[in-house]
Amino acid sequence: MLSITVTTNGELDANAHSSDPTQYDNTDLTEGAAARYITRRVTLAEGFESVNFKVLMSVNKPSNATVQVFIKASGIEDDTPFEEVTYTQLTANSTIPDSANDYDFSDVTFSLDSNFDSPIKTFSVKICLYSDSSSKIPSIRDFRAIALAT
Repeated sequence: MLSITVTTNGELDANAHSSDPTQYDNTDLTEGAAARYITRRVTLAEGFESVNFKVLMSVNKPSNATVQVFIKASGIEDDTPFEEVTYTQLTANSTIPDSANDYDFSDVTFSLDSNFDSPIKTFSVKICLYSDSSSKIPSIRDFRAIALAT
């Protein structure tokens, strides 16, 4: 299985592999995701702030690939501009099985190891799809992000 170390691929950085080409060199895929999807910013309604999140999706993962999920979360009283907030990695609740073919999807839940210290008002999710083969990249469908009160 492909081994990706988050601390070396830069995905926790708020600007990792952003549209600003001066931030990172995206030519070497061993340093970043082969594909990534970043949701638009979500602002929770007043009274619905969250301290934890779950991300659910169906994943098709070739044997030479892996999937990572990150959340960028900003608290109610956080003065840091959202663009500068770093990402926090969520972990899969179980091992993501290798897919037998292109149509074999497995339901996977990603969650935080612990609650945030203060309630979160605004968030976005980043999904990174890694592979050591450009022809066999993981894919996802049925994506859901759930803000939890506890």
